[in-house]
Amino acid sequence: MLLVVLPLAVWGISEALLGSLVLPATVYFDNGHDTLFEIMIDGEVEGQVAALAVTQLEVSRGDHTIDVVRDSQVFESLEVTCKGNQEYVYNIGGRYTYYIVTHVYSLSGVSWRDDEPRLVGSETFFSMPQVNYRPGQEVPESIKVTAGERPTRTSLEREIK
Repeated sequence: MLLVVLPLAVWGISEALLGSLVLPATVYFDNGHDTLFEIMIDGEVEGQVAALAVTQLEVSRGDHTIDVVRDSQVFESLEVTCKGNQEYVYNIGGRYTYYIVTHVYSLSGVSWRDDEPRLVGSETFFSMPQVNYRPGQEVPESIKVTAGERPTRTSLEREIK
């Protein structure tokens, strides 16, 4: 028996399309409250989010019911659709307003924040914008910079409404 393996492109399938069909989504559950929450997806406990913390969970592509539970009581429930190989933010209770902040690095390697953060919003569930650092990730104060460079990094930052 002869098995022929052809590149995906021959079949007209891009790696991005294949990833969206088979890979799970990543959801960052961002808890701006001073209490622990359990995360239930389609009726099953999938994880917990500590007070004032972020928990990252993989969620299969498709439609889901997400319940955020505190002390055995549903705090909130949301119907969501996740595309595979995508990232999302679940802003528990709509507690935060999010911004994209640009960090500019100098030749000394030290950074400063751009004066104009871009408003993302305060929705409960949204697609993660293209950023270098997600909620809960620390932005480095300095990086290695060579002469003639002025690199930037972006972060998704938030403040309590």
